[in-house]
Amino acid sequence: MEFSVKKMTRETATKLRRCPVESISPYALMICPVYVWFNRNKKFLAVKAPLDFFTPEELARYRERQNFFMPEFVDQVVPFQSAGQSVKAVLSWVPKGEVRSGVGEGELYPEVPLPITPYEASDAILRILGPLWTPGLTMEPFFLAALVGEICAPIPGELLQIARDRSIDGMETAILQSSFVVLMALLMGRVHLPYLIALRNGTFAQVSQGRAKLLFEASGDETLEMLQLAQESLPHPRVQTLSGAFFRDRPERVAHKITDRLIRIEKELVKETTKVASIFGPKGFCDA
Repeated sequence: MEFSVKKMTRETATKLRRCPVESISPYALMICPVYVWFNRNKKFLAVKAPLDFFTPEELARYRERQNFFMPEFVDQVVPFQSAGQSVKAVLSWVPKGEVRSGVGEGELYPEVPLPITPYEASDAILRILGPLWTPGLTMEPFFLAALVGEICAPIPGELLQIARDRSIDGMETAILQSSFVVLMALLMGRVHLPYLIALRNGTFAQVSQGRAKLLFEASGDETLEMLQLAQESLPHPRVQTLSGAFFRDRPERVAHKITDRLIRIEKELVKETTKVASIFGPKGFCDA
């Protein structure tokens, strides 16, 4: 993804955040530009763009430098990452405790811990996702990748490398569309984590290879509708804003369901004090 500042002097880089090289996993998508200090140049030089990734070989080369550096923009990403971790915790929750013996001589009515119901999980997830929207129900697409990256398992490295070799623009489009599809599925009450992971990876693989429709034509009308909505709203990675208004007055059944959820989010969960997270402006990484 395009970003403005490719290099910085020590004097202009006072707000960079330090990130140990060892903490970066291979093929993890970068949530901001990544810089390395080059003593020969006396500058911090960008080595990765947002939504790019490091291969194991690249990380091995940088290990002797010990640290990467990231701009203060990462602070804006933290709420989305935290929300993604909370959503994953809901999706992964299992009841604790053992089956307890029943009562009486026949040990009737044994006590059994029950799992969370799909309705309860969906409601909890909606309460987590709701505050991420700004008043007016808008959100920048970039932050979806950070959110969904915490919910789903990482996209397989082989898929990422194939996509990047084919087209960086296509890879970024596939990342954003596949993230948006997962968000739509969550808004519709889909709370089965393996399904969400398969949906994301399948969308990414097929969009990046230019044949997503072939994969989903046999997967059910709603899945195909989600893909079509993602393709229409995010045709390229330079789309600046997603709006809840996009779903209104559309004929798709998916759009009707999501509109109902967004009405509740707007009435009950959006906070007027929510700070608008943006990749643009003085605290972003991209010129408007």
